[in-house]
Amino acid sequence: MLTSKAPLQVVQAILEIWQRARPLVLRLGVIIVPALILLWVVAATVGRAYVTHRIAAKESPGRPDWVSLAVLNLLRVIALLLLVPAYILSAMATLSVSTPESPNHLLALLVFLVLFSIAVLIWSIVNWMLSLASIYATVARASLFQALRDAWLLLRSRTSQLAAIAAQNATVRTLVGVVFTVIALAPLALRSIPAVFWSLEIAIFLLYCVLSDLLLLARLSAYVEVVGQVRTAEN
Repeated sequence: MLTSKAPLQVVQAILEIWQRARPLVLRLGVIIVPALILLWVVAATVGRAYVTHRIAAKESPGRPDWVSLAVLNLLRVIALLLLVPAYILSAMATLSVSTPESPNHLLALLVFLVLFSIAVLIWSIVNWMLSLASIYATVARASLFQALRDAWLLLRSRTSQLAAIAAQNATVRTLVGVVFTVIALAPLALRSIPAVFWSLEIAIFLLYCVLSDLLLLARLSAYVEVVGQVRTAEN
């Protein structure tokens, strides 16, 4: 059916494959997803502690609060995963304005975009605060609640400065992404030579990842600098 090129038969084939594979996928998901989350939390905790400690070496002579840092990174994962039910609920909310009997696709799309945009905005703010709290857990060795409190106070007192850092960094990263997207089109002339084509595409992608990480590191350095200024003023 997949080779029939008939849309309905292709959809039916995909649904049949999913029905047969769903039990296995769910069993693997129960094992793989928590394992990936655990690995990410460990890697993010160790990596963030090491990088932040090197950036703020003078202000952070000791070890970070590992428990607080790990919990903060776990909370960042949970916040990201909550976007999945937010997406589903936003989609379900469109049924209130568009039904199969009385469809209104434009209004349904508008409702979905508004609701999911609100969810993404809330996630962005929460993730922002958790990221700043991680700096306090590393630099000031603050406990979990103290780090969250300090991050919240920092957001309230230095909103414009932190927003400017985030906006400038996001703008530069967006421009870099656009440039590399255009560059990635160049190897299409060599698509008849798969080995060369994919080698160039992978090289371009890896170079973009390196530059993007450097920009994220610059943003982290700026946040650490702001935290240092606030701590110096308080002392």
